[in-house]
Amino acid sequence: MEILLTCTIFLPVIFVLIALAIRDESTVKGVCTAGAFLTFLASLPLVYNYNSEEVTLRHEMTSVEARTLKPLADDQRHFVELMASSLVGHVSDVDFNEWETPSLDELQEKAHRWGLGDRAASLEETVRLRRPSVEALAFMGADGTSKTFWKVVEVRKAAKIDLAKRLKYVSFSPWISNFNINYFVGLDGLSVPLVFLTTLLTFLCLVYSWQVGKGAKGFYILFLILETGLVGVFSSLDLFLFYVFWEIVLLPSYFLIGIWGGPKRNYAAIKFFIYTLAGSVLLLLAMLALYFSNDPHSFNMLALLHDVPTYSLAFQTWIFIGMFIAFAIKVPVFPFHTWLPDAHVQAPTAFSVMLAGVMLKMGAYGFFRLAWPMCPDALAADWTFFGLFSFTCYTGVAALGLVNIVYGALVAMAQKDFKSLVAYSSVSHMGYILLGLGAFTHSAFEGAALQMFNHGVSSAMLFFL
Repeated sequence: MEILLTCTIFLPVIFVLIALAIRDESTVKGVCTAGAFLTFLASLPLVYNYNSEEVTLRHEMTSVEARTLKPLADDQRHFVELMASSLVGHVSDVDFNEWETPSLDELQEKAHRWGLGDRAASLEETVRLRRPSVEALAFMGADGTSKTFWKVVEVRKAAKIDLAKRLKYVSFSPWISNFNINYFVGLDGLSVPLVFLTTLLTFLCLVYSWQVGKGAKGFYILFLILETGLVGVFSSLDLFLFYVFWEIVLLPSYFLIGIWGGPKRNYAAIKFFIYTLAGSVLLLLAMLALYFSNDPHSFNMLALLHDVPTYSLAFQTWIFIGMFIAFAIKVPVFPFHTWLPDAHVQAPTAFSVMLAGVMLKMGAYGFFRLAWPMCPDALAADWTFFGLFSFTCYTGVAALGLVNIVYGALVAMAQKDFKSLVAYSSVSHMGYILLGLGAFTHSAFEGAALQMFNHGVSSAMLFFL
């Protein structure tokens, strides 16, 4: 099943390469539509076989750790395991009893055996402060095991957090080792419906677009690239990989509006591009801040979540501001919504379906996956508004959701263009997701996640009509 998720992500790209070698546009349409249909079929087992009770991530992380430690001698391996356990802490899971925090006596005994001598007493700092002592790092560096140690620490952090219990179809492979960037993907109950929705709507859009005349080859190829970007966003567990897929979505979107759109397509495409790019810059800054904030430096979302309790309130606040604006533009949240009606009205209908059905969910997904879990203290902190009244961030989010609901509905009532009406109604409907996020309860989160899927189906059907 793990390989099936990777196939769902990259199968459209394979058909893009095939389509590039074909000159006849009718044949290209058939090949690309077949590719979208096969991708949809590949996503069905991911939905059908998903069961949050069956844990796959922890087993995958165990395998990664075993491969990482394999080149070391037994004594080195044991020392690295002990040091990593002391840094990460006790892992309370029946499959990980061997990861329990070692006692100081155990560490000292191992250190004496492997030549640390009198310096072994300083290992108390490792146990007490949950970070490796200078002597321990020097010992590991001398034996070439320091890099291995940090990789084991990262893997154990990832396997420890609660989200690890709900992830399935996990794949973890090194990608850019110098910056500790990995191909790390998996699905949980939040992302499975969105992957299914993406593959379903892409196939329906390509069937609907069969009448496209001018530049049909480019149109269909861009749609498949868009599908890969969207499925990748909802599957990524590495922050750098997430950002790559996030940007992949932007480029085909710009060209689909700018080439196949209505009379004011250039204006709508540039406005969409500028808004989204501004949000991407803020997301990149927040991502880099998180990368440099933890040891080892990592883009691993799960390892970053493990370190959240160590982030200061000021740090969380700046991270939250950057992420919130980036994702609010995508939702869109008032007053960052002005690009949406122009994009919907000018875009070809098939792209309007993808925009309302899936792409708006990227912002809400970002709130669920990154902004809320990474910045809990910033969300719950009290802020004073000009000394008049105080509020928490999640209360402010709920207020913005209320504005979206009422403002979007009232403006939609005044529209005479059907696509514009559905666009503003989407602003209103996405406000309910914000309201659920702002309510900050388990039931509200479930309702907001359900609304993401509901709106994806209903708005897509309206644009098809």
